[in-house]
Amino acid sequence: MPTGPKGEAAGGLRDDKAEHRIWLGPPVLNRLKPMGGPGKSYSDLILRVARG
Repeated sequence: MPTGPKGEAAGGLRDDKAEHRIWLGPPVLNRLKPMGGPGKSYSDLILRVARG
């Protein structure tokens, strides 16, 4: 997965299959970790946050 420019917390792109790929910096991941639970992936958490 590509990395974002220095200092960028998050970014994204669309791959050749039209799937969305995002990258998150350590500060963002550190904020997501406490929101999770057993069996929860970062994808689950990101979708939950996006849906509000």
